[in-house]
Amino acid sequence: MNPSFLCLHGTPFTRLICLALEQMKYMRLNTGALMPMVGLGTYKLPSGELLRQALECGYRHIDTSPTYNTEETIGEVITSHINQGLLQRKDLFITTKIPNNKMSPEDVPKSLVRSLSKLQTDYVDMLLIHMPFGFKGTNEDDLCHYNILETWKAMEKLQKNQLTKSIGVSNFTISQLQMLIDRSDTTPANVQLECHVYYQVPHLQKFCSENEIVMSAYSPLGAMNRPKRYFSQDDPILLEDDVIKRIANVHDKSPAQILLRFLHQQGLIVIPMSDKNIHLEENIAISEFELTDKDIEDIIALDRNFK
Repeated sequence: MNPSFLCLHGTPFTRLICLALEQMKYMRLNTGALMPMVGLGTYKLPSGELLRQALECGYRHIDTSPTYNTEETIGEVITSHINQGLLQRKDLFITTKIPNNKMSPEDVPKSLVRSLSKLQTDYVDMLLIHMPFGFKGTNEDDLCHYNILETWKAMEKLQKNQLTKSIGVSNFTISQLQMLIDRSDTTPANVQLECHVYYQVPHLQKFCSENEIVMSAYSPLGAMNRPKRYFSQDDPILLEDDVIKRIANVHDKSPAQILLRFLHQQGLIVIPMSDKNIHLEENIAISEFELTDKDIEDIIALDRNFK
């Protein structure tokens, strides 16, 4: 990854973003691939313009899914940047998923081929099973049984055929991960799940560390963009936590940067979402400071198993 194109093109935040790019860290997957530790979540991506701004800020890890309806926009923006010589496909790490209604062995390759067409690429860097359960058609209430192991074996074939560099899962439990490890030839390279200061899942973190599985945290700022029906009047607001705000003031950083940096220092990939350019810049610039041992201790104490 070369930050020089930003420096040469004279964007107003060049100095900050070039520093963030130079210090960007990666996690090495069990496949040997390098996964950028800060990604861009594209659920509810407001526009292709925001993605263009994210690429200019230095984002190279893009997380999507067929259910987000963003793959086509992502493909258009990325292809435009490549055609302009602003980046190469090898600079990017693209994750997509097998949706809940495409988990049968015969549907898995069809789903990925459709995603590749929309993303305008020959391969993705990570393919995940989106959920450990499925449903028929588009009716989320019409649950049906899928054999997850058969879904996984279909994904192994796609990896062998180099349509995806790595394979993993999303929203899986320890027992479900253990089943894949015990009964297949491939240990998941990545598990993606809701994870933030109020929901730190230490047992799953320990399991993944012991089994060389990299964890990715979606909703690392507390899922503020979740549908209103999932909000309760008594829900704690992570970005307004007094401990987080105190630590943010000490470091002269935003509460969001503290929340992301905490997960970053725990060795987790973070996939924040944003609809404002200033937040894009802040979220990626978390490698230029470090939380103290006391900061970490205070933040760990905030875990309340609140999902």
